[in-house]
Amino acid sequence: MKKKIPIVAGALLIMMLSACSAAQNVQQEYTDMMGRPVEAVENPQRIISLSASNTETLYALGLGDKIVGLDEYSNYPPDTAAVQKVGDFLNPNIEAIAALEPDIIFTSNKMQRDVIDSLQALSLNVAAIEATVYDEIDDSILLIGQLADAESEARKLVDDMKAEERRVLALDRPEEAVSCYYILSAGESGNWTSGPGSFINDMMALLGITAVTNIEGGVPWMDFNLEALVASDPDVLLMSADSGYTAEDLKVLNGYSDLTAVKEGRVHIIEPDLLNPGPRILEGLRAMYDAVYGG
Repeated sequence: MKKKIPIVAGALLIMMLSACSAAQNVQQEYTDMMGRPVEAVENPQRIISLSASNTETLYALGLGDKIVGLDEYSNYPPDTAAVQKVGDFLNPNIEAIAALEPDIIFTSNKMQRDVIDSLQALSLNVAAIEATVYDEIDDSILLIGQLADAESEARKLVDDMKAEERRVLALDRPEEAVSCYYILSAGESGNWTSGPGSFINDMMALLGITAVTNIEGGVPWMDFNLEALVASDPDVLLMSADSGYTAEDLKVLNGYSDLTAVKEGRVHIIEPDLLNPGPRILEGLRAMYDAVYGG
């Protein structure tokens, strides 16, 4: 004769099994780079990215086929050209984003807070992620992997990047430090450059390069005093390909024409996309090494 399970015990058993099942379905919660709670998504099918670095990371993690919307500045890899654009970095189209019914949206933590609030008000899952210093890049990639169910892929990507970093940092360099200035813009647009706390200056430091903008009171991105630049007379100039100038232009530009690096042809163009805080940052590190040390 089969024993009957007491009604109370049976009810408790059902409750326990239900609780276990529910616990398995609960999405794990993480904290994004603005300190906000964000739910991870198991096997996401619809992802939106609103910053170029996050877009590159998602593609590097093999999630490109899950991306349904991008900002206008996300242009790498080439597959991004076929993805619907939902506004630019500063002015995303909230209605277009919501209409795509994303499982998760990756924004920059530099983005205006009211944009993130507007997305959250629509009950959309938003993760604000972007490294602001070099040492945060690995963490940002790992966090994207955790939130988008690609943690093992993210770990492998970070490991590969660390291995490449070690190779670059092991390359020969002179014992005497080389001084350098990075040109974001010049002339009428202002002498905008990287300063202390920026990942560009962090990269210079890794390579043993002295950034002349590492001054007391400096900020990560600043309009540098032209007289101070001329006085520092850096050994090498690195110039963003988006600056609007060429090395020849600098030869007749006020202040820059007085720099030894300009007179002696030590001005090197750097593709700015290689300095985005994402997977290609190691290409940027190698390009910086080659430009400064003639690799």
